[in-house]
This record gives sequence, C-alpha cells and structure tokens, in this order.
Amino acid sequence: MMTGFDTTAGLKLTSSKMQFVELRYKSGKLFVQDINEIYFNEKINFAKDKETKISALLQGAYDEILLQNPVKDISISISVPQNLIYSMQVPFEESLLYTDLIEQFRWELSLLYPFLDSRELFIQYYPLKKTEYNTRTTAYVTALPRNYFKIFSEFCKTNNLYLRFVDSAHTASDKALSANKDITGDKLLLSLMIDEKILSFIFYSNGDPFLLRSYAFTNASEIPQLVRNEFEKNGFNEPVSNAYISGDELSGPFIDMLSEKTGITFSTFNPFSQLQLDAGIRDNRFYLQKNSSFSPAVGISIRSF
Repeated sequence: MMTGFDTTAGLKLTSSKMQFVELRYKSGKLFVQDINEIYFNEKINFAKDKETKISALLQGAYDEILLQNPVKDISISISVPQNLIYSMQVPFEESLLYTDLIEQFRWELSLLYPFLDSRELFIQYYPLKKTEYNTRTTAYVTALPRNYFKIFSEFCKTNNLYLRFVDSAHTASDKALSANKDITGDKLLLSLMIDEKILSFIFYSNGDPFLLRSYAFTNASEIPQLVRNEFEKNGFNEPVSNAYISGDELSGPFIDMLSEKTGITFSTFNPFSQLQLDAGIRDNRFYLQKNSSFSPAVGISIRSF
C-alpha cells in the first residue's frame, strides 16, 4: 500500500450526475464495497455556472451517497468530463527537469489555446513510449483550469476526504481497461470514449498508448465518419485487433451500428470483472444494469492504490 489508506473511492463526474465506487484493500485483494449513482438537482454547466453553484450541486449529490453509505476519512480521486480538459500530444526533451518541462508545456498550451490564461492551468503529462507508429518521443499533456481543481479540493476538505488524483474520464477509464484486459498482445488497439459531446481516441500498440486525440461533435450521427477520418488520417496499414468503447448510456443497437458503419467491431467491458465483490454488490442495480459506464470511477480508484 502506497497511500496510507486501505479504503479509497473514485468519483466520475458528468454534467448531470455523480458516479461513486468505493474499494477496500484487504487480504492482498481489492474488494468493491459500494457502487452508486446520483443525479444532480439540475445539470451543471461547468463553463458558465458559478463556483458556488457547482459546489452546492456536488455536495447535494454526495450527501445522498452519505445517507446510504456514511464514508469518511478516505482517499478519493475524481474523473472529470472530457470537455473540461485541454490537451495536446507534443515532442519533448526527456532530459529537462520537471519544472522546466511544465513551463515548456504551459507555453505550448498558450499557443494552442490563446483564449486561456496558461498560468491558471493545472498541468499533467504522460510520456509515451516509442512504437513503430510513433517514432518520436512524445508526451500527452492535459490541462485543467485551476478553478475546477479548487472546487474539488474544497469539496474534499469539507467532507474529510484526501484528494489523490484528478484526471480525464478517458484516461481514468483506460486504467480499468488495462487492469481487466490483457492488451499487451494487441499490435493495434483502439479505445474510444463518447463523453459530453466529445469523441476521444486512445490508440495502443502492445499495451502502450501512442496516439491520443479528441474531437467535439454536435450529433451522434457524426461519430462513424469521425472514426473513419481518424484512420484515414493516420494511414494505419493493418486492422485493429481489438476495439473497446466506453461512455454513458451506450446502447447495444448504437454500438452495433457504429461497428457496421466503420468496419470495426466495438465492445464494452466490465471494469469490475477482476475485482472481488463484497456481499450485496452482485445484486446492486448499477452493477447489473450499467457496470461499463463506471469504468472511469473504477479506473481512477484503482490508480489510488
């Protein structure tokens, strides 16, 4: 154990709801103790709503969770909607000090997103290994406006929670994917997420991510063409060995339609499949009816151990 906590939780936030997963480490294994989903009293517009309103809606939803499961004094990590994250994949010099790298990324973000105050961004980066598809040393850089990080920090302080990580829904979800599926043998694998009108791609080769992209869309009918465009643009010379899709309210007919129109067979995955389940979890309606949608909450809580 690295954190000092034997119990941790993951929160997945969307504009309309909060999903909650609580894990406990015991006897050398991870056990799922609680799965819950609470809708906000009204949808959050993260771009326009005041911080006080966002905080009140988060607290109201979490209070409902506490009524059913009075958790306290645990670590927690939060996945946020893809549309809150600004990102880029850029070459970088591995020999630079961490602080110098962050400043370099801050400068590059200011060029890419000139409407942002780059000094008010919480920046993280993930070095990507070289593959035959990605022969340069690159980093995937994400930036979250600090006002959101402030909201989450104060939320945790109010509820006696220790904040571990804040990450995008897709990278959080893929932590659960790699924990549940052996993807090291897939020469070309695609993870696709549909989240808050953002279509997010992560391509893997033998278990290592090498290309991350995201695109805004207005209507779901645009998604098949966006997928085809991405493959044409990158000129992959072999078929995808596996393709996984995640997101909220994904129906079987929609996944079948997307598979048919793109020629890629997409499937969902159960993020709980490699975890132990406490008594009652197998009968939990969220586990039974929509377990795949909890992959960001599961993935980011696994990361906390």
